[in-house]
Amino acid sequence: MRSMLKSKKGMTLMEIIIGAMLFGMVVMTVSAVLAPLMMAARRANDFAEYNQILDSIGNRIVSEMAQSEITATGTNTVTMTRDDGATEIEFSVAGAGASGVLQRALDGNTAAPVFPGNFYRGKTISFEVNGTAPDFTVDVTVHADGVIGRAEIIRTYAVRPLLMTNSP
Repeated sequence: MRSMLKSKKGMTLMEIIIGAMLFGMVVMTVSAVLAPLMMAARRANDFAEYNQILDSIGNRIVSEMAQSEITATGTNTVTMTRDDGATEIEFSVAGAGASGVLQRALDGNTAAPVFPGNFYRGKTISFEVNGTAPDFTVDVTVHADGVIGRAEIIRTYAVRPLLMTNSP
């Protein structure tokens, strides 16, 4: 034990400082390489969320419109009657700004959210129905503050009515 205490083997302060500097340079190089990769991964995740929201909402509205007769359209609202003539459906966007979520009302009843609040992950939506029967399009927009800044991503969905005809 005494021989270890008297031994001159060890690291000098200069060796420790140089080692710490080299370690710091390695860490800085690795972080400089990883930072853009992490940003790209976050952007890809944001776009995947936007696409999921766009597709879910667009497909929901368009599938109902394809099975119905549209009676009224507008920005953030569409009213339609099912082909059976018995059910009236209205899609609308609830709230403005931070609370723009899709709602659906049946036969004049109180509108209820189509998807739960956590589905939107802090993003809001709007939609607009364009065209005349039977050629409608629905422009769905997702609004968000995310990694890519203030984003408004728009996708257009075409309504293709389900036609049932008797062929001779």
